Amino acid sequence: MMDAAIGNTAQYSQETEQSLISLTLKDPSLVALCDSTDFYIADNGIIWRAISDLTARSVAIDPVTVNNLITKESGKDLFDYLADLYSMTVPADHADSYSKIVRDHSYSRHAAQTADKMKKIASGPLSSIEKSASFNALLTDLEALAVMEAEPMTMLEAMQQQAVNLESIAEGSFSVVKSGYTELDRIIGGFMGGDYIVIAGRPGMGKTALAMNIVENIAFARMERDVDHEDEVDDNVVFPVFSMEMKGTQLAGRFACSIAEIDASKMRSGALTEAEWARYGEAMAHVAKMNIVIDQRSKISADDIRQVCNRLVRKGKKIGGIFVDYLQIMLMHKDSPVESLTDISADMKAIAKFFDCPVFALSQLSRDVEKRADKRPLPSDLRGAGAIEQDADVIIMPYRDEVYHPDTPSPGMAELIVTKNRGGTPGVALVKFEGKFSRFKDADPFIDDDTWVEAD
Repeated sequence: MMDAAIGNTAQYSQETEQSLISLTLKDPSLVALCDSTDFYIADNGIIWRAISDLTARSVAIDPVTVNNLITKESGKDLFDYLADLYSMTVPADHADSYSKIVRDHSYSRHAAQTADKMKKIASGPLSSIEKSASFNALLTDLEALAVMEAEPMTMLEAMQQQAVNLESIAEGSFSVVKSGYTELDRIIGGFMGGDYIVIAGRPGMGKTALAMNIVENIAFARMERDVDHEDEVDDNVVFPVFSMEMKGTQLAGRFACSIAEIDASKMRSGALTEAEWARYGEAMAHVAKMNIVIDQRSKISADDIRQVCNRLVRKGKKIGGIFVDYLQIMLMHKDSPVESLTDISADMKAIAKFFDCPVFALSQLSRDVEKRADKRPLPSDLRGAGAIEQDADVIIMPYRDEVYHPDTPSPGMAELIVTKNRGGTPGVALVKFEGKFSRFKDADPFIDDDTWVEAD
């Protein structure tokens, strides 16, 4: 039998499965190309699993050793079948092609099974919200099967690719995301797809304001870049913001304060002047082009973030950056908060790599900061510090001296302390903080650094 099909979709190829096993019996290193669950024919899956187990234990592979393990574990005798497979003449250089066919057929079967499950759910008694959640979970699982690990590359190939990237960066055609703060970008060099950035601070330090300023700056820079290249603004690039602490209207108020320069107190009272209403309208038109979407559920999990982003991707969108406020109030699935944070932090890094975009996650700091004379935060102040510090590519800790020392010689100034920088060295960026507008800005170039003194 060559191919078996359901409808017009090929579900398996007996000849391909057998040919791949034949090659692997002679070269067990090929066992890494597939999983035993990828095989449709049950005996083929059993054989593949036995080869994998024996290879992991450094046992020689041939029909005798493989059959001995199968007989021991299942009582089946497949020696004659194994001997036939071993005696097949198969081109050794076709292994990659065969394994791809086997994996593709496996995916087709899973897709068909997913469709069947969705049909049953669609006709069942669940509410529309429950059905939607079930559909998203099924599609997320299916999409995960389609993601193949990157092929190994030699160091020379990696350096050649990096040289291409460097040339693209110099030409402005490579997607390096800038924070919008000159000194911070000088220290970090910009953010790239796959980067996991943690913005951590005590209450009142402005970590949410900083995160929202960065998403505003990134989205605005994208708009400007499109205009500079005489292109229409790319409506397909979106920036999901997962705001568990604030409602969408509260975030909108912050954006309005920052972009339209409206005092936050007026946003709370509603007492805007005619000029401020005009600026608010201009800010709305400005934000409309930024493609920032807000998920304001009070509790979400890493899987929820994946599902939202997957839905956007299925609609033809590209994720430009993901913002999460904040890690410690995400849904935790383990009794220990530390263990839960360990999983959540690892998920944030995995999401950044999967969607090839930077993920910005806010984090609390422990109260230990308050016990020290110098209130500047340290990496050890992170709640769940071990996992977060290990996973993050960049850690930024905003510090405003005037919160602790109202008589500071530099009021209105803030430090963006980069305590971890995987792509370079740590450092401190001096910026201005305009609290009434909920925004950070580049410091004036004429500020004398000697006036900036450490707290006693």
